[in-house]
Amino acid sequence: MNIPEEVKSVLDQLKKAGFEAHIVGGCVRDLLRDKKPKDWDVTTDAEPEKIQQLFKDSFYKNEFGTVTVKTASDDIALKEVEVTTYRIDEAY
Repeated sequence: MNIPEEVKSVLDQLKKAGFEAHIVGGCVRDLLRDKKPKDWDVTTDAEPEKIQQLFKDSFYKNEFGTVTVKTASDDIALKEVEVTTYRIDEAY
């Protein structure tokens, strides 16, 4: 799979800090269908506060545990990478 450097960087930073990190969601589906992903999602065992400590240019304003990490990319699909803590989907 062709994972962009911006996404690899997010994955690498999480892993170097001792956390698990994997791409998930629609970007995986798109890659399997040989389509260009419209956005990128990562899942991790790091809690939102730890994610924000690793990525200074990030924000967290939701109840789902998703931190949006900003990148320096000019590509709209890579300007922000959403990093979500593992969870079990149920009523919120």
